[in-house]
Amino acid sequence: MCEILKVTRSNYYHWLNTDTSEKDLQTEADTILVKNAFKRLKQNAGARSLKGYLENEKSINMSLRKIRRIMVALGLEVKTQKKFKNGNVSHINDPKIQPNKLSRNFMVSYPNQAWVADITYIKISTGWMYLAVYIDLYSRKVVGWALDTHMRSELVETALKRALWNRKPPKGLMVHTDQGSQFVSNNYRRLLKHWSIKQSMSRRGNCWEGLPLEGIMR
Repeated sequence: MCEILKVTRSNYYHWLNTDTSEKDLQTEADTILVKNAFKRLKQNAGARSLKGYLENEKSINMSLRKIRRIMVALGLEVKTQKKFKNGNVSHINDPKIQPNKLSRNFMVSYPNQAWVADITYIKISTGWMYLAVYIDLYSRKVVGWALDTHMRSELVETALKRALWNRKPPKGLMVHTDQGSQFVSNNYRRLLKHWSIKQSMSRRGNCWEGLPLEGIMR
């Protein structure tokens, strides 16, 4: 049995001879460790993630079987989070919606002629992070990005400001996005106007119009 379970005989006999109260104390300590780790990871980690956290952060080696047993005993279940959905505006005839000036013309002639932008989500151990990215269609290089725990308009504004400070484009730059609520917000539109940027938007539900950026974000 010891050979199969990869346990030394000395440890097994030590466990047999250990006082029951000491075993109970150890079990209680392990329970507290698992409970605190589960809470620290915002109730979004399974047994394997908890095992990795305990090993990396606490230098504690606890078996998956024990962690699962403790989770069941405590009723700890991973909360399912909804994945990111890029919110679209409610009304198709909203005056803030701009026409598709890019018209799938992805082959541009010079740098800073047209940028495309989008938001994606990234799963990490503590939950979801949201990434906004701008790329230059001429070089297909990322010119600005921002990462945060929210997907409000500040996220795309920060990414755009970084791109503008980095590239300092001339007047006439076109920025193409979908119709997400972040890209029709008043603050975002004011930022575009301040830099004399032309705004272009894909039609709703048409993934082909954002194809270059889709490939990079994936």
